[in-house]
Amino acid sequence: MNRKTFAFVGGIVGIALFLAVGLLPSLVYGGYAGVVLSHAILGVRLDGQLFSKAVIVFGMLVGLLATSGVFTILGASMGAGLHFLVPAPLKNGIMRGEKAS
Repeated sequence: MNRKTFAFVGGIVGIALFLAVGLLPSLVYGGYAGVVLSHAILGVRLDGQLFSKAVIVFGMLVGLLATSGVFTILGASMGAGLHFLVPAPLKNGIMRGEKAS
């Protein structure tokens, strides 16, 4: 198995970890950032305007995409780094019953 395979599997593990651990907090904190930003732009309390709702949804999307990107990139880089820790016989297929060349 080459380093790309390890990185791919690490990225999938990172996405799964994001869905299990990071999905809800990223939406909550992104929504809170949207509320703060909307309050800073409008200067008044939120009264259900379309613009303020759009800014809140935008904040939630930014929080979601940024956090999922961090989880995926960290998972892929950890998987690629794991490639160097795996013993050489497993990389060459000797442990799976294949003949060494």
